[in-house]
Order: sequence, then structure tokens, then C-alpha cells
Amino acid sequence: MNDIWVRSSVDIILNIFTLDNPNFEFIDNHEDAEYTFSCQQSAIEQIPTDLYVSTEGSDENSGLTPEEPLKTISYANILIKADSLDPRNIYVADGLYSTLQTGEHLPINLKSYVSFIGESEENTIIDGDEYYPIMSGWDGEREVGIKNFTFQNCKLASHHWAPLTMMFTIIDDIWKRFSVTLENLTIKNTTPRTSDDGPRALELVDGDNIEMKNISITDNTCGAAVHLWTMNLNAENFIVNNTQYSSGSESSHGNGLILLRHNSLFADDNPDIIKNLLLCDNISISDFGFPALTFSVAGGCEAYVINGTITENYQQGMAGGIIRVDSGSDLSLINSIVHNNVGGHPVYLNGDDVEFTVDHCLFTNGYEDLFIVGDPVINWEEGNIEGDPLFNIDGDYPFALMELSPCIDAGTLNLPEGIELPEFDLAGNPRIVGVTIDMGAYEYQDSVSVSEEPQVLKYDFLISNFPNPFKSSTKIKLELKEEAHVQVEVYNIKGQKVRTLMDVQTVPGKFELIWCGKDESDKKVASGTYFYKLIIDGEDKAYRNMVLLH
Repeated sequence: MNDIWVRSSVDIILNIFTLDNPNFEFIDNHEDAEYTFSCQQSAIEQIPTDLYVSTEGSDENSGLTPEEPLKTISYANILIKADSLDPRNIYVADGLYSTLQTGEHLPINLKSYVSFIGESEENTIIDGDEYYPIMSGWDGEREVGIKNFTFQNCKLASHHWAPLTMMFTIIDDIWKRFSVTLENLTIKNTTPRTSDDGPRALELVDGDNIEMKNISITDNTCGAAVHLWTMNLNAENFIVNNTQYSSGSESSHGNGLILLRHNSLFADDNPDIIKNLLLCDNISISDFGFPALTFSVAGGCEAYVINGTITENYQQGMAGGIIRVDSGSDLSLINSIVHNNVGGHPVYLNGDDVEFTVDHCLFTNGYEDLFIVGDPVINWEEGNIEGDPLFNIDGDYPFALMELSPCIDAGTLNLPEGIELPEFDLAGNPRIVGVTIDMGAYEYQDSVSVSEEPQVLKYDFLISNFPNPFKSSTKIKLELKEEAHVQVEVYNIKGQKVRTLMDVQTVPGKFELIWCGKDESDKKVASGTYFYKLIIDGEDKAYRNMVLLH
């Protein structure tokens, strides 16, 4: 709740106020109301330094060191001062933070150039006490960071949006859009406050630079689990599971698990990209004339899903499609699995101005899984297969691949320009193991090891490197069982060739190649992930990844 709510244009002049430059947390105004603000003295003098918070701390402490932490994140957020030239961090120790436990003032209103960094995702927990949202930004905040947290137990009305909400604002008829980085974040146990409510779990509307990595939206009951609107999204390792649609009222703006939308004012935005997506074990229900949706792309959005697994989702009522594309939107699925979803069409393409691309994917019934309305553009590329992906249901990751899965080594490395391959799969294992990349969010791991001891492969060669990662050089060991023309080439993560290590006609035997982290011009390359490719008689046989550290 704001300290001052402005309903009509006014000049605010005070002797003393909490801050001399209050943001949305303290003063809010009706969209037609303008105001000016000035005060002679502020009660709190903000400080331009990183701050530390712990449940064992006190808001009487300085907060300047881990040994003298503040107690509440919300007070640290008021106290900290940051700008584009001097961004700052609030470091939060493991513990349970809430209004009832630690006196938090929720929701915590986000500020530009301030990042919240928890000690660990599993144990740095902010609890909504079955009432409050956790964090919100309503003022087009820039370069916000939220890392290593669990947000839980938010019981919300529809107008409270989500445990984490960020929105644009309009100043002098100019749209001010936000930017944010989310990393290692779990949002769980979001529920509606009443049967008429349909909150979200994550609501981001009109941002222009959204980076997400290792996000888990799980065990929620809401109108839409994830609502993302116009944002130049780049997401990697994204899980939405065990979430059920809560119908709420028509004001909850539809239903579904992941809703990607686009604002026509920003036609030059980059496409939304999600890599290593797991969308599973969710329930969506149609209500108020809205069809049930699981993954929806609309409003002129252009989106790519790279290595997605969409499975075991259930729709009830008027089925709108497990995947639905409409309203002039484009969706490309690459290296993905869509299998065993119940109650709706696996894919619903709605309209003439839709484009849908499927490249090296598995659909249970292949092209027959597409339900088509109108005359959309469908690019059914090579490498698509149908059938059972053979998930390892009894393993640590239930939708990882079994040894005989047809999805192993069935993907493509030929990604659209500007889209880079992820370094790791959803479980944190190397993204390429074997001949080439697999389909789905998980890479099958048993066909090769990057350890010093080579493993027996199902081909007439052995190849591995050690050490990996490495700092100065790495040794690539190659064993051939037959005479052949052999090439070994190094590529960066963008797919650009860096150096050729071998290009000769060979006899059977063992070979050792040394790469010292240099390109063809003998210049040192940057730290990062690289791939080396084995080509035998002109045919790509194997890819391996290696990590260079300087």
C-alpha cells in the first residue's frame, strides 16, 4: 500500500518524508493525475553500497557486512541507492523471510539497478503468508536482478497479479519498459484468494530485455502460470509442472500455462526464445468461453522453443490445443518432443496469418497431431519422427530418454541465426553427447564420457578430450578402427569454425591432438564453451563440447 495516493494533479510539499526521491512504493497516482514532490528533509538517508540481510540480523545494524546484516529485505531495499553507473546488490542469507516471521513489508517494490541475490535457491525463501505477493515493479524498472530464491505460499486476488509482477509505465506519452534477469528461481504454491480469482504465478508485461535461467514454476493453482507479454525473452532451463488452472472470473484474461503475447507498438522486438523447456503434468480447463490452453502464442508474437519436452498435460472442456498459435503469430519447435498429452489437440493452428515450423521433433502421431483452422503456413522440416520417445519414467528425471529412445542423436545443430545452443541440458549435463544433439529437454548421457578414460561407442571410433574444463590446453584422443579421411574441427557456440586440428588420410590407430585455445591465426580465443567435430569420409560422426577457462 502506498503512503500517498494522488487522484488529481497536485504539488506535494512536505517538511519531512521517508525519502527525498520516493518511488512507486511511497507515492502512486491515477493515470490522469500529475504531481510534483519536494521535501525539506528525509527520514532515511540512502547509501550507495551493497547491503546484507539475514534472519538473524537487525534493521538497527548497518547492513554493510555479512557480520552486521539487516533483518528485512524490504528495509534494505529502501536504504540502498543505485543508478546506471553504480548498480548495487542486496545479498540475502538462507532463511525464511515473511511478514509474520521477520516483519517483511510485502510486496517488495523493485528498484532500477538493484539486484537481490539469495544464498541458495532451495533455502533462501520468501513466504507470502498465504496472502501477500512477493515482489513487484510497476515503474518500468531497469536492470533488475533476482537470483537464488524460492517464492512460496501466495494466496492472491486477480488484481494482485502474481508473486512476481513487473509492468511498464507511460510517462509523457512515452512507454517506459523494464528489463530484468531471473536466475535460479522457484515459484510455488500460488493459489486464488477466492473462487472468483485467477492470479498468475509469474506476470511480466511489456519488458524489452528479459533473461531467465533455471526457472521452476511448480505446484500452483492459477489463471495462467506464466504470462509474458512483449519482451525479447531469452530463457534457458524453464520448467512449468504440477500446475492447475483456476477459472476465476472473466477478468483473469483467459487461461493457460504459458501465454506468450506481443504488443504491436513494438514491431522491432526480437523473438522470444526458450531453450530446455519442460512443460508437464499440468491441467488446464476451459471456462467463460475461453478454450483450454497449455502453451499459447498469440498477439503477433514470434517464438522459438529449442529442446522442449511437452508431455503428460491434460485439458478439460473446450480444448484450445496443448500448443496453440493464432493472431498473426509464429512458433518454431526445434529438437522438441510433444507426446502423450490428453484432452486436446496436440497443436491447434488458428488462422491464415499463422506460421508454424517443426524441425527435428517427435510428435506422437506425426503431422496428424496438427489441427488446422484456415490456411496457416506450415513448415514441416526434415528429421521429424513419430511414435514413443521412450522416457525413463523410473529415473531421477522422469522425462529423460532411455537407451533405445529414437530421440537420441536425432536433433539438429542447424539453429536459426542469432540463436545459440545451450551449453547444458535441463539436468545440468553436457548438451551434446554422442553423434549430435538429442531431442527433448534432457540429453542421453550414457553413450560417451568426457573423462580421461575413453568409452566404447557404437561406431568405429573413439574420441574424447582431457582435461575438461581446461585453462591452457586440452588433449583430444582419437582411435580409428578403419582407414579413412579424417577431419577434426573446433567451433564456437555460435557455430563458427575456430580451427582445424586434423585433415588427413589416416590408417587405423590412435592419435593425439592438442588444442591450446587459439584460432587459425594463432590468436587466443575467449573463455567459454567450444565444440569439436569429427568428420570421417565427409560425414559428421561426433560432436563433443569442451570448456576453456582463462
